[in-house]
Amino acid sequence: MRVIFEKKWLLAIVVIAALFGNIWVSYPDIMEIRNFVAAREMVMDGNWLIPTMNGAYRFEKPPLPTWITAGLMKIVGITAPEWVLRIPAALMGVLFIFLLYKMIKLLTEKEDIAMMACFTGATTIMFTNLSNENMWDIYTYVFAFTAAFFTLKGFKTSKTVYFLLSSVGIGASILSKGPVGLYIIYAPFLIAYSTAYGVKDLKKFWKEILLTLGLGIFLAGLWPLGMYLKNEKIFIQGIFESVVNKEVGTWTNRKQESIFYYLDYPAYAGIWMMPLIFGFFKNWSRSRTKENKFLNMALIWNLLIFICLSVVGMKKKRYTLPLFMASPMILGVVCTYYINITKEKLKKSDKILLGFQRALMVILCVFVPVVFFAFGYPKGMVTIWYSIFCILLFVPLLWLSLKGNPKMIIIGGGVIMLLGNLTSNWYIDRHLRGVFKKKREIKYDYPRISIFRKDPIKEELYSFDPAMREVWSMGKKINDLSLEKYKNTFELPNEMTLLTSEIKENVVSKLPGYRIEKTKVFYRYEDSNTNIYMYKVTKN
Repeated sequence: MRVIFEKKWLLAIVVIAALFGNIWVSYPDIMEIRNFVAAREMVMDGNWLIPTMNGAYRFEKPPLPTWITAGLMKIVGITAPEWVLRIPAALMGVLFIFLLYKMIKLLTEKEDIAMMACFTGATTIMFTNLSNENMWDIYTYVFAFTAAFFTLKGFKTSKTVYFLLSSVGIGASILSKGPVGLYIIYAPFLIAYSTAYGVKDLKKFWKEILLTLGLGIFLAGLWPLGMYLKNEKIFIQGIFESVVNKEVGTWTNRKQESIFYYLDYPAYAGIWMMPLIFGFFKNWSRSRTKENKFLNMALIWNLLIFICLSVVGMKKKRYTLPLFMASPMILGVVCTYYINITKEKLKKSDKILLGFQRALMVILCVFVPVVFFAFGYPKGMVTIWYSIFCILLFVPLLWLSLKGNPKMIIIGGGVIMLLGNLTSNWYIDRHLRGVFKKKREIKYDYPRISIFRKDPIKEELYSFDPAMREVWSMGKKINDLSLEKYKNTFELPNEMTLLTSEIKENVVSKLPGYRIEKTKVFYRYEDSNTNIYMYKVTKN
């Protein structure tokens, strides 16, 4: 059988471009900022055992992703650009692709299926986007996948060391986001593997599996045990208030969606949507591959992950990440079939799938350079050089898609997905936002508060309700005036630096006995022209 990536360095280039090409583009959202703030305070305060966020203890999320980010901050500094702080998340994506390759080789001994699975996985929109954000999801699921891989390795080699390594993956997964990785990745893997390949390995290695789970839970339990031993009162109070009340309430009450909420998940696979859908049809798949056990395992694993996600009340599209870690196995089988077949041997149903792929390729090849130019160039949002650059990239791929060669349609589709993601994000964040940013600065001439992240002001900061984005932008903690200890204005200092979106009249009414000496105006966020004010207030 022919292998499209005969040299692995070609696949390595695709993976690096996909997972590192956009880490500098987008502004961090609230979930990332919480991780960054907690990591910065670990470094600044030296309190690595009990994370804090704006000075308040944070028990809602386990600390491993924050430890990793804080460790990087120790090396590169707490004022490093956000894209540098995203490198660990991108590396987790690389680790997944590597383990995916190893797992498929272990199950099938087929190089081409493993390589195609990695290629499709690295060019899937949802996976690449979440690998570009330093949040908890990528850590917990990749570590759980690591545990699944080493458990499989233990099955195949009968070596205890691999089960021990699996327990490390389980411990790391729990320390990243609690037991969700075990529930959504690891347990479904054991069920899917046993269903497809038989229960003989579970019967043979049940003691090792119990050891893996027990040791993994023990390793994860060292962190709460350490907190308990350091400060029993804070630990117990934090567990009940933050974890039991907040997190359980969040997962059971917020974002309550229908059980069918995730049925559209193939659409988030981008160019791989139709191959993924076709892969779920058993009659289509069985007649086109000899790896029926492997394909059955992949299908069952996907189905179980889908069920596990769907029965939980709280739903968000980014929670589908585990589906895009298991679905490349299906895509690897489907795409390998097309890579190794000639145009003349295609069946009718094969031509239907390739027709969808060709249509998507044509749309993307036309949409990116032509539509962006047509709508962006007259308004000064896109330069002529950008348009020429896009045309030079996509015209050859358009030509390949029109030729109808199955191999080129599959490979070209992935390359188009990769280039489309890179060029469109570049356009939106560096051309579109960049132009508007300059226009706002010319018109309003206000700096952004993010200028203080690299050079924080020396004075203590206060706010009526500090948002985490403001805490991150200011480069230091902000005292929260809504806390009980500040209810009495007699406890406040004679002079304060106040950061708020409130206008002067509201500030004076909320701080009786104070007057405003000086006012500075800033833009609140990088991607918004919402104003925020910095007041110098003094007691009368």
